[in-house]
Amino acid sequence: MGKCLTQLRTANETSGKHPFRKFNPQTDFPSDLARRAYSIYQNMGLDMVGIHKSRFDMGGSHTTVTYPPLFALRPSSGSEVWPNGQLRSAIDLYVHIAFCETHCTFCPYDVELPFGKTQKVETYLDALKMELAAYAKRLMAGDSRLNSVYIGGGTPTMLSGTQLGALIEFIRSNYALSEGLPFCIEGSPLTITAPEGRERLEMLGVKGVNRLSIGVQSFDAAVLANTARKYDGEIARKAAKTAMGLFENVNIDLIQDLRGQTLESIQCDLDAIAELQPPSVTWYNQRVTPDAADFRFVESRPQEYGGEMESHIARIMITERMGELGYVQEYGDKFVRGGKFRDNFKRARSSTITDMIGVGSSAYSHANGFFYRNVEGAGAYIDLMNRHGSAIAHALPLSPEEIFAGLIVHGIKFGVDLNDIRDMVGEWRVAHFLRKHRIYEKLRSLQEDGLVSVDGSAVSLTDKGRLFENEISRLFYSPSVEKALSQRGVPAPIRWYFRIAIAASILMMLYSIGDAVLNPESATSNGKLEEVCQPFSCGT
Repeated sequence: MGKCLTQLRTANETSGKHPFRKFNPQTDFPSDLARRAYSIYQNMGLDMVGIHKSRFDMGGSHTTVTYPPLFALRPSSGSEVWPNGQLRSAIDLYVHIAFCETHCTFCPYDVELPFGKTQKVETYLDALKMELAAYAKRLMAGDSRLNSVYIGGGTPTMLSGTQLGALIEFIRSNYALSEGLPFCIEGSPLTITAPEGRERLEMLGVKGVNRLSIGVQSFDAAVLANTARKYDGEIARKAAKTAMGLFENVNIDLIQDLRGQTLESIQCDLDAIAELQPPSVTWYNQRVTPDAADFRFVESRPQEYGGEMESHIARIMITERMGELGYVQEYGDKFVRGGKFRDNFKRARSSTITDMIGVGSSAYSHANGFFYRNVEGAGAYIDLMNRHGSAIAHALPLSPEEIFAGLIVHGIKFGVDLNDIRDMVGEWRVAHFLRKHRIYEKLRSLQEDGLVSVDGSAVSLTDKGRLFENEISRLFYSPSVEKALSQRGVPAPIRWYFRIAIAASILMMLYSIGDAVLNPESATSNGKLEEVCQPFSCGT
């Protein structure tokens, strides 16, 4: 990771000064909703909290989607990860299609344009089936069943109907599938509205696909032009209507903080959602990585991006209007209409206590006590599969400490009970990790800023805290992961929480030493969670 990213992160995250487009509250309100959101923003007092919204990735993904983060993994191989691997009885499966019809400016993912590469696409699909078959043997030996299937990318629906149908049939014939499991595939407006698009979707439904996720990203024509999406808002609306006419469970992906996006653009997106009312919407915050074309725009034309205030107002607009439309906010990015359809895969892929296997180039997995990832690049993936029958290139053992950290990092998004973590990891380990990671000091500071709510051992984000959902999650990475990221040039988040936590830890250490001298019997404490919790609980 280059020095420039570190400099921008430092300027954008730690000083509170943002080298991006200035927001004028006197002229930049496109609607009454925006004015109301600005009023809510003012009343929140965000300038007084010790945290800032990040425009940059947090260790190798747009947000804290995975734990450990991808940049924390070390070079590895399939022989290390799978010496005698055993899988749980319920498995989630991800299949990566590494081809797209466009290469979007914000995209950091491993994709290629397929034009003129017909044979390479076929060879890639053959390698996918080879990896799928290898995993199927392990699953069948352990009497495991698939709990969910997600085919993503890339753009899976840019494959031909024949190719997609064969891939789905291969999965169904080689794996045991749980009854009624979520079977999702990603699509794009261009492929859905293509001449053969409807026929392809109908075939997917016949094959058992019951959920479609459409990567719209924005309904605003100017923003779409900036992202190189090659369609306009009308095509996006047409694609959504076509999909919703064929599938009951349809998700629309949108992104805020894209280049050139304004509050007017956000209002346009909200108006489109009000018109379409899809069952669910995933509304991401953009995170810029050096692998994305937008990175150079952040460097050279920062004025094309809104600042932190505008980003917060946009997110408040989104949450307020989505609530009015009947959507339940399951966590920061996910809105479900009427609470009917839950995105089980989103939870599965961020877990450190369930098994998920990912096949295809750059696909990541967590199983057999490891978090690991395949090699990037379709060509490299094909080569490794043909030579070794495995494409694993990076891994990290999921030690009890990393399992604990993952439970905090992702649990805090949904609401987490520290007593439940004790039951999963073990009481004495949790007591040790709570001290080592300075969990209570961080939570106390977050609570004082009104970002988290604490009820006994249960911790959840407040409405204010949801504006910093991923930044707050980032605070709970383990010390070893922080060290690995620093070696990759990813600076630790410099926050008041860390400064307070360090000071508090020193004071607690001095107190413990003094207490041990004055009260020798207290030194025999067995470190029960209740005793660790006590200082924090008393302050609630």
